[in-house]
Amino acid sequence: VLVQVVYARVPYVLKVPSVNAACDRVSSMADQMLLDHQNESFVKAVIQNERQLPCPVARTQGAHHALRLPQTNRGELQLRNALLARFPALIDDYPVPMLRVDLTPDHLGAARPVYLPPLMDAHGA
Repeated sequence: VLVQVVYARVPYVLKVPSVNAACDRVSSMADQMLLDHQNESFVKAVIQNERQLPCPVARTQGAHHALRLPQTNRGELQLRNALLARFPALIDDYPVPMLRVDLTPDHLGAARPVYLPPLMDAHGA
């Protein structure tokens, strides 16, 4: 499945991973797309124009697993809008995005990301 995103007046056709609308959310879907090497030209354009690495989810980082909060930029907003237009059943969780935890590499040496939804308090916030 492909989706077109126009960023900095340049159209990009991006590969979308398999979609499971029952558990996927916009932030995790966008993050998976940004991690896909086939979408590297879009990621490079965002880094060049925004001067930051795009990451629409919160994530752990480093040996001490410090929490890094997402920093939304224009490229991610264009990607979010394209995903919502193509997959309206996805939950739009950009105000409170998911947390990505990269599990320890398996026997093949590849880290496997796991996405966790934010916890809600008794009031739903």
